Amino acid sequence: MQANRGQNPAAKVVKMSHLQFVVATIAAAMVCLSASSCNIVRLGGRALLGQPDIPVGLAQARVRLSYNVRQGAFGVTRLHNSIRLSKIATAVTVGGRTFASSDERCTKRIVRRDALRLIVRSAFPKGPAWETQFEIRTHSNEGNATLDHALRDGYGVAVACRLVGDVAPSDPPRFSLIGQALAEQEAFACRLAPTTHNRPAACSTASLPLQIASGDVASRLNTSFYDPKRDCALHLGAPQVIIGPSEERPGGKTFPIRLDFDSRAGLDFVEDFYKTAHGFAYFEGTDHNPLRRSIAGWLDWYVTYGQTSEDLILRNVNWLADNLRDYGLELIQIDDGWQGHHGDRLPGDLGKKPTDWLHANENFPHGMAWLAGRIHEKGFLAGLWLVPYATNDAALLREHPDWFLEDPDGGRKTGQGDWARQFGYVLDFGNAQVRRHYLTPLFKTLSSRWEYDYFKLDATGWTLLGIKDQAFPNRAFVAQKLGKKSLSGTEIAREGLEAVRHIVGKKFILACHAPCTEVVGLVDAARVAGDMSPGWEKGPLHLLRQTMESFHTHGICWLNDPDCLVIRPPLTLEQARLFASMFGLTGQHLMLSDLMDGLDAERVEILRRILPVCATRPLDLYPRPDQATVWDLKIERPFGSWDVVGVFNFEEQPARHLIHFADLGLTPESPFIVYDFWNRRCLGRFEREIAIELPPTACRVLAIHREIGRPQVVSTNRHITQGGEDLVKMVWNSKRSELSGRSRAVRNEPYELRLWVPEGFRPIAAESSAPQARLEISDGGRIAVVRLASQQTGELRWLVRFQKNYRSL
Repeated sequence: MQANRGQNPAAKVVKMSHLQFVVATIAAAMVCLSASSCNIVRLGGRALLGQPDIPVGLAQARVRLSYNVRQGAFGVTRLHNSIRLSKIATAVTVGGRTFASSDERCTKRIVRRDALRLIVRSAFPKGPAWETQFEIRTHSNEGNATLDHALRDGYGVAVACRLVGDVAPSDPPRFSLIGQALAEQEAFACRLAPTTHNRPAACSTASLPLQIASGDVASRLNTSFYDPKRDCALHLGAPQVIIGPSEERPGGKTFPIRLDFDSRAGLDFVEDFYKTAHGFAYFEGTDHNPLRRSIAGWLDWYVTYGQTSEDLILRNVNWLADNLRDYGLELIQIDDGWQGHHGDRLPGDLGKKPTDWLHANENFPHGMAWLAGRIHEKGFLAGLWLVPYATNDAALLREHPDWFLEDPDGGRKTGQGDWARQFGYVLDFGNAQVRRHYLTPLFKTLSSRWEYDYFKLDATGWTLLGIKDQAFPNRAFVAQKLGKKSLSGTEIAREGLEAVRHIVGKKFILACHAPCTEVVGLVDAARVAGDMSPGWEKGPLHLLRQTMESFHTHGICWLNDPDCLVIRPPLTLEQARLFASMFGLTGQHLMLSDLMDGLDAERVEILRRILPVCATRPLDLYPRPDQATVWDLKIERPFGSWDVVGVFNFEEQPARHLIHFADLGLTPESPFIVYDFWNRRCLGRFEREIAIELPPTACRVLAIHREIGRPQVVSTNRHITQGGEDLVKMVWNSKRSELSGRSRAVRNEPYELRLWVPEGFRPIAAESSAPQARLEISDGGRIAVVRLASQQTGELRWLVRFQKNYRSL
């Protein structure tokens, strides 16, 4: 250990041992102790008044533990981990009173210090004395078996506390670690694994809500931190963990934390979390919510099933431009059925006529570049489906037999399964000639000449990644002795995707038929499940399964594509609303695939309420083994925070859900106001829980706001997030009793603000930059609805004036 730089001469010690430092410091304070009597040395209290801070440190296994004797607080960091703990004080609660080591009245002693262990004693005059042992450990947190996989190479600090002396409290003592976590800007609080911590003992992991975040949210259910930029994590192991809302600091964020435990707690660091826990070997970390928010678009596959045409595409483009573009629909993607078929097919059962990705078929007489132009004219991005990994062109095989992957016995590789086999033999993208003379001209045509913005690369898993575990000759090595003698299928796959990414630049790439962890970092989105089908079983239930299994990858590894939202019959209206709510709350990639002018007005209205897609990320960073029926989207905006909770009944009979606010990570500091979005009514004011009755295969979407003692917006009609996408700014002027703000509205659509009006207030007027502003009162004066109408899509200003100290008769 080294002394602090800048100490006064009386305490200046360089490169001394701990014992020498103690003796020199005590001598400077004129306290006489011999070296032989220093097994327990008093360092705190009056003996060190006026002296500089005394640091004590340990560093092993890349973990650094520091203890500041004067402050009674310690810190812990790990090399390469951007999350660290600072100013952590220990505390004990006995007899209803809490005593903290950071208190100035507390005296501290170093009881023991060696390479891995530090024991300190804290004591109060006429109060408790307790010892805290900090031990650097190089094994997983044994108390949390579900974290063993993630922590198998982890390191951390074990903390153990006990009372010492003659104290005999009537109740068992409760120990705490109180302080702060420091992290970089991209980090956030989360759960790394299922846990019943922070919940009543009767609760099981199966009843945990699915936690979703939009913004820098806080939840009392979180027990860990994760930094997606560096792929590192910190787990706080204790029966009760409290992580408070973050605060900005130069270069990062600060989170207040508290761990409560009977005797033991753990602090575990994990590097390469997605690599070690989830098998993303090529994950290199990303910026916070890095990719772009998920795109909302329309594609034709579940309308035409490959029998598509230029006329059908334009028919839907025109309808979507008139009805959904202003709400946030961004993309028109042309799926299977546009491509031409020319030349000689391969022998055997390798599919239909050779696919020609550089020409359209007769159903697209004006060509694909012309069609992209018409899509752009209507204000949409243009997307295209293709399978570039293989070819069934017999002429290409004859001219370039070395462009194809071969088995050890000389046979050429095909895609897995009958559907993939129709596209022929898999190309060797490890071959520079294939990349230069096949991929480059193809994607330069699609991207630059035809000007498409979005590419859905299908059969990713069935072709390239179907051969990921095999080794193939490296043709560059054979020809020019460059690199390794062989390449794995994964390396060949990534070579091809890297080439595509280089050619199309920042345009959107979707890897279809996934998840394939090997494509991470090269694509914007990935299909995380197989094809859906219109109807209940392969629609909402399909989305439920894939969301539970893979939502932990969304916005961190890529944007999750769960396949399309199809809400036409046979889905009932309630089932269509449930299906759309699942997309609206999770913020996953949203592609519609109905014949749009065939939908009734009520189903079109459902779609408008989930556009645009809300930017989200998961707070549960693990696959869910259950099928959660409560999905909690936590929203944080500069003007406030609230929860939008989806309560789902996936069964064929009615159900009743009792929603405990504590199970949503909400503390009962004050009552909550609950608004039912789809049914357009305020359910009222609730203290700790709310019971929800659900018909079969139906849902409720609830906005839950903490009551704040003044008028507040508790919902809007524009979007399922009820302010998350449409509210831009909101300000309360207490002197004038005015609530004002700005909102995004859609032309010619009435926009509603739903306000809770507590006792002592009465709404008296509403004003707006829109041509009309109407104020209506309902529910005995508790709900005020401001209705605005704008002739333009964009922001509008509004203001609601209240009478204060109003008493109703």
